[in-house]
Amino acid sequence: MLELSPALAEYSDFFFEGFRNTLILAVGGMIGALVIGIVGASLRVWGGPVLSPVGTAYVEFFRNTPLLVQLSFCTVLFAPRNLNITANPIVVGILGLSIYTGSYVTEAIRSGILSVDPRQIEA
Repeated sequence: MLELSPALAEYSDFFFEGFRNTLILAVGGMIGALVIGIVGASLRVWGGPVLSPVGTAYVEFFRNTPLLVQLSFCTVLFAPRNLNITANPIVVGILGLSIYTGSYVTEAIRSGILSVDPRQIEA
C-alpha cells in the first residue's frame, strides 16, 4: 500500500482539491479557448472589412498582454467588490484562461484555414 509522509497525509485533502481545481481550469479553459478560437478565426478569415479588424484587434490585444494582468482584469470585471457581487473564482479563472488562450487558438485555426489551397476549399 502506498504510504504518505505525515505532512502529505495531513494535507492530502488540500492536494487533491488543488489537483481537481487544476483539472477543471485546464479542461474548461481548453473548451472555452476552442470555441473562442473558432469564432475568432472565422471573423478574421471571413469577417469582411468590418468584422475582420475586430478579430485582429482581439488577437493582438490579448496575445500581447500578460496572463496575470488578464486574470486580474477578469476578476475585477466579473466580480466587482464595490457592487458586493461575488463570482465563483473557478468560473472567473476559466473565463480568463479561455480569453487568453483563445487568442492563440484563433491564430492556429486561421493559419490552418489559410494553408488550404482555395481550389480545395471550393471542391
